[in-house]
Parts: sequence; structure tokens; C-alpha cells
Amino acid sequence: MKKKSLLFLALVIGLFSFTTLVLPEPAYGKHHKKNVLTPEEDAAAKAKQDEEKHAAEQAAIINQIVRPGLDPVPCLSGCSTPTSLDKYNDCNEKNDYFEDDIKKITNSFEFQSLKSSIPENLQLKTCIRESQSIHAGPFKVCDVQKKNLSRNFKSNRGSKHKTQRVQKACQSGNEVELLTTTYAATVDCLSSFMNESDDEVQKNILEKDMFSMISLESGFNLNAVSSTGVTGVGQLCQAAVKHVNNTSWKDMIASINSSSKSSCKAIAKMGPKRFAGDGRHRCEMISPEEGNPLNNLLYTFGYQQYVRKQVSSAISSLNKSSKGKVAFTNASESFRTKLISQVAVWGHNTGPGGIRSPLKYLMSSSQGQKLIKKEDMPGFLKALQGYVASYQRHYHARQRRVTEASSYMKNIKTRLAQINQHAGSTKGAPKCGF
Repeated sequence: MKKKSLLFLALVIGLFSFTTLVLPEPAYGKHHKKNVLTPEEDAAAKAKQDEEKHAAEQAAIINQIVRPGLDPVPCLSGCSTPTSLDKYNDCNEKNDYFEDDIKKITNSFEFQSLKSSIPENLQLKTCIRESQSIHAGPFKVCDVQKKNLSRNFKSNRGSKHKTQRVQKACQSGNEVELLTTTYAATVDCLSSFMNESDDEVQKNILEKDMFSMISLESGFNLNAVSSTGVTGVGQLCQAAVKHVNNTSWKDMIASINSSSKSSCKAIAKMGPKRFAGDGRHRCEMISPEEGNPLNNLLYTFGYQQYVRKQVSSAISSLNKSSKGKVAFTNASESFRTKLISQVAVWGHNTGPGGIRSPLKYLMSSSQGQKLIKKEDMPGFLKALQGYVASYQRHYHARQRRVTEASSYMKNIKTRLAQINQHAGSTKGAPKCGF
């Protein structure tokens, strides 16, 4: 009996050993592999996780800022372009006069290089889309010779050439992509030129302040032309173009060409063009064929850099013992940057002289000094409104101009409120502009 038990035990042990050696491992799938990653595979997996996390964050932002009237489309992790962003105006023969030229730009190798030089910013795209939608014009187009501007244009469609009043150009995905990419790349490239440093905080301030200004001026519409003749995305007048040509253009182009930034290299490949600025070539300031919106944006930033220098100079010219200057010097760097930037934005409307004197008077007053010590930016800008109005009354007889200049920042804030309302921004969600 004992021998039989030992024999049975030996057979069981032998069978188990045979099974372990011969039978394959259980297959959990057709392409089953052991869960052991090489360093390269591990790095690739982490990169994919980071990409999915970024896409989810972008989706969360867009789901917070969807235009009323467009049903928010739930965007799962990994979704980079929510459907709501793809809903634009229907283009027709009366309003698609820019579309072919815009497609040529967006399909070009140079633009694709520009697009790849900066990260995608869906929040900015939404803000620009809504800024465009709100702006009411007026608008002009180039005539047949592509030299002058006209309120009318001749349609080349069909056998009959009818003269039609210019409608607002249709808002297409291509146009918003062109504007968003060009604007973001310009901010990224010129931040060090504008701020004399490449600090991320200052770059963020620049992006928000310039967006705020352009939203009121043109709503990012390429062919916005006011009754006074200011033209394009930045609503530039002849005097502003001449200022840039005489003071900023060479330095700005040199800064772009010498920069190691991908955005600057891509802008250089796009071939920035110098405006004539003589009033007879205003078509160069709106036409996509002439390199817009890039060229108009470069001149807008160039003029702002000139105004910023004038604002900084006004502050520097104050007596060293001035309480206003002492308070400004003791304020935080962030406050000083915002003050110079937003006052310079105001100077886009008033001109450098129209903002320098009011600023100096306010900073020399006890009211201005208290506001600077508190770092109360809204209060400071509100007080500056009265000084700008007084200055304008002294030099301008027309009340309309006095009101326009003194209420400029107030009007910007009103426009931003409209944009954020249309964008559906909720409490705690990212805002458009400052």
C-alpha cells in the first residue's frame, strides 16, 4: 500500500512538471505581451498621457465658453476641437470676397510653419471669433486695380457684373484660424521687443491688452475702415504708420530676424512688408494678398511700442522726489507693467501727446499717488479719464472727440463684457481680454 502511494505521488509530480514545461502561457489576447516597457516605450506612454491631459484641459475651457445659441458639445478626453468651434457663418457670393485669398495663405508652407511654431490656443480662438462677430463695421474692399478702397465692389461671379454694397466678410474657420495663429505668433515673437524682456507674465499682459484694444478698434476684421479713414485690424492712421516707419520698423524687423524663437523665424519667412503710409496705398493695409493681417498687426504692435516708450518717458521725466514717481517705483513690477501697458493702449486713441500730459498731471496729484500706493488699477484709469477729457477740451472744440478720447478705456471694458457674454464665460472661467 505504501509503494502504491509513493508511485501515485511520483506520477502527480511528473505530470505537473510536464504541464509547466510543455503547455504555453495562457493567451489573454491576440497580441498579448508582458507588461514590461522599455525606456523608449515608457517615455512615449508618458508623452501620450500628457497630450491627453492637455487636450482635456483645452476641452474643459471650450466647454465653459460656448456661444449662446450653439449647443455645447461634450468633449471627451483626447478631443482637441469641439464641434461648437466648427460652426461659422455661411459664406455666399456677397460676403466671401476674402475667402480664396485666405485659403491661399492658410494652405501655404509658410503659414503651416507659423502655426506649428506656437501651441494651439482654443480659448483665444473663441475670443477672436466672438470679437469678430460683435463688430459692426463699416467695411471696405480694394477696387479692381487693388490700389484704393471702396464701399462697393464688382462681383466677378456670373455673367453680369453687379455693383454691390460691401457686407461684412463671412466668418469662416479659415479666417479665424488665420487671425488666431497670426496674432498669437506676433505676441510670442514681439514680447521681448515690446517689454525688453521675455518674461511670461509680461507676455500674458501684452496678449490680453492688445486683444482688448483690437477688439474695440476692429473686432479683428481685416477690412474694418472707420469714417475717419483709420484702416485694418489695428485701425491705423497715416500718422501712426509714419511713426512706425520712422521709429520702430527697422528695429522691429531686426529683432524678428535675429531672434531664435520659432515664431519669429516663421514670421520672417512670411515676408513682412513696409507700408507706404501715404494715404494712396491704403489697400496694402487690409488686403490678404498684401500680407494681412500679419503686416497690419506688426504695425499695430510697432506703434504701441512707440507709445509705450512715450509713456515710460513721461514717468521718467517726473522729478525724482515726486511722490507719484516714488509711489510708482515702490509698486510691484506687475502693477508697473500693467499701468504702462494699459495707458499705452489708451494712447492708441489719443496719440502719445494726448496721454503723456494727463498721466503726468494725475501722477503728480495726491489722488494719483494714493491710487498707485493701493495698486488700484481700475481706480487709476477712472481718474485718468477726467484728465484726458480736460486735455482734449483744451485742444479740441468738438465734444464728440472729447467724449471718444476720454471714454476709450471705458468703451474697451464695455466691449469685453459683450464678448465674454457672447462667449458664455462663467464665473471662474477664462476671460477674453484684461
